[in-house]
Parts: sequence; structure tokens; C-alpha cells
Amino acid sequence: MDKCFVNNRSYALIIKNAKARLYVSQGTDLFHIKQLADKVNLSPTATIERVKRMEEEGIILDCRATVDPAKVGYYFSAILSFQTNYGNPDPVIDEIIKDIPEIVSSWSITGSNDFLLEVQIPSLVFLQELLVMLSRHGKITTSIVLPNSTKKRVIKAPRETPDA
Repeated sequence: MDKCFVNNRSYALIIKNAKARLYVSQGTDLFHIKQLADKVNLSPTATIERVKRMEEEGIILDCRATVDPAKVGYYFSAILSFQTNYGNPDPVIDEIIKDIPEIVSSWSITGSNDFLLEVQIPSLVFLQELLVMLSRHGKITTSIVLPNSTKKRVIKAPRETPDA
């Protein structure tokens, strides 16, 4: 692994002394193993081995590029809270949404709604058509995401549990 595409932040998990330690580098593009090795004071070879081990152990799930939705024609983002008409909605909704490319994330949730859907859409007319299509399967509450309001949080090491 010479370089890795990242989602506007580089997450590098380094295992030291049999304890997982989280190192977060606020990168913006690509990070190279050498840059990562320099930040964590390891040789590039040792860093590669640790990154490979963490990939094998499922700690690092993937590396990716982040696409600017507006540059590819998606000018609006929305979060849809979806209360379905189905008793066990997961398999039904998963089948319905799998071929809708504008749905970029989905979560099965607890509470009064069954799903949260994150959508990227080219226009409000398109959103209306998507809502009409999905509303056959339940009640939808729509929240438009305001421009420049997205704040991605980095994954940090968990807080220590205070002694009781």
C-alpha cells in the first residue's frame, strides 16, 4: 500500500504495547505511508505491516476518496426519516433502496422511525419525485441539509470510564 485515498481525514490506527492507540491525522487528500510513518515515529516498513495487520483484523475498513456532490450535479442534501408500512422493514427497504443511487447512506434505527436515509439530489423537483416514490412504503419526514453545514467528526480513542 503506497498511498491511500481518504475521506478528507486520514485515520491511522497504530497498535503499540498490545493496546490499540488511535492516531488521527487531519489530511485533505492522499497520505503516503512515509508521511504516516513520520507522524507516528515508525519506519515505513513497520507502518506498512501495522496498517496491513489492522486491515486484516478489520480495524481499518477501507480507504476512499470523497467526491464533491455539487461538482457531479448533486446540489442538495437531505436526511429522510422513514416510518415504513412494514412489520420487519429491513429486508423490504433494503431491496427498495439498493438501486437508488441518490441514497448515499442508510441506517436502520430504533424509535418512531424505522430508517434514516441520507440523499444527494440534483434539484428539489427530483427530491419531490423521490419522496413520491418512497412514500408508497411509509411516512417520510424530510430535512434539507443547509449548505456548508456538514461537519464530519474524526474517530477518537474512547474516554476512560471513571472509577465508581
